[in-house]
Amino acid sequence: IEEVAVDRGLLSLDQVRALQLAQKRLRKEEAKRTLLQIPGYEILSVLGDGGLGTVYRARQVSMNRIVALKVLHRQWVADEEFRKRFLLEARIVGKMSHPNLINVFDVGKEGGTYYFSMEFIDDDTVADVIKADKKIPPPRAAEILIQVLRAIRYISERGLVHRDIKPANILLTKTGQ
Repeated sequence: IEEVAVDRGLLSLDQVRALQLAQKRLRKEEAKRTLLQIPGYEILSVLGDGGLGTVYRARQVSMNRIVALKVLHRQWVADEEFRKRFLLEARIVGKMSHPNLINVFDVGKEGGTYYFSMEFIDDDTVADVIKADKKIPPPRAAEILIQVLRAIRYISERGLVHRDIKPANILLTKTGQ
């Protein structure tokens, strides 16, 4: 089909390559989604993949709500110290309550899968805004910074240190929080 589309001038080679890459990514996402099963959650899609784990958009069945479900990568499961820190971090954050921090709802282990569910923010990260707009106006940047600093102060007062503050980890709600 791709050859016919290129021959007839319907698509360029670059467009065909982009479509093939998108198909490959969709197949990979679908495979991850169908392989992973955690009781009480329905995996809907992959939101992101990082060094520690994969974050899925999921439905928490008991509450009928959409959550972000972070699952520890298999490579880290073998490291007992890492597993303990992953679960401890989720439990500690789950006890916190601050308007500028994500709420953690659940943490657990199912078979060899370690996970925690948290509030799903259906909007952009600061990194997304920077990428799309190329810059954030200074008054808006100051508002965001003040909120980040409030969250840092809150966790610091509890003796904790956030080790991964970056634009991609700063989520923005539709209300600007």
